[in-house]
Amino acid sequence: QLSLWVELWTRLGRYCLDANTNAAAKFALMCAIKGLGGSVDNPQPQHASQQRLQWRGAAHALAGSALAALVDPTRQEKTALVRLRLMAVSQYERSAEYAMRVPSQSLAVFAAKQMWNVCVPLLDSPETRQPLIQPLLTATRALAQTKYRDEPEMSNGLYQALFDCYSDRRQWDAVQAMLNEAFAIVPSKFQRQLWA
Repeated sequence: QLSLWVELWTRLGRYCLDANTNAAAKFALMCAIKGLGGSVDNPQPQHASQQRLQWRGAAHALAGSALAALVDPTRQEKTALVRLRLMAVSQYERSAEYAMRVPSQSLAVFAAKQMWNVCVPLLDSPETRQPLIQPLLTATRALAQTKYRDEPEMSNGLYQALFDCYSDRRQWDAVQAMLNEAFAIVPSKFQRQLWA
């Protein structure tokens, strides 16, 4: 019954999001919140079926997509844009966490791709890159754990963004650890791009 609750709210939210309006995005976000039990910050349930966990991950992805849809560079100040994008990234990170727990490759891929799309405008500045370290790390680990190898360019993009984040603070040990993880999943013919 709890799985059905999350599924219904998530499906309704997806349907709303397809309307592609600001009001629909707000309603989709409300659906995600409702499906997750009233808050997008609720912790993962300790004892839940794989199906329920999958749908909770999808609900977080819905929340991320709804927040991303609310971004409007023509009407919002830069601080509001950054805040909305970081909130969306946070929801995709939660979705990737569920993808690792289930495990679900489709959820991991969706979360990583959508996170990347939201992250790109934040990669221009060291200040906006720093909050991306943990979400990007979670996304790459979700892809690795679910053994996703189909789009090495996407994985490389995530790892290169992580490299930039770590380089800003001269965290060379973290760069080395990240490269070790990357080499384990990125095909050898794409590995040179990781440090070039």
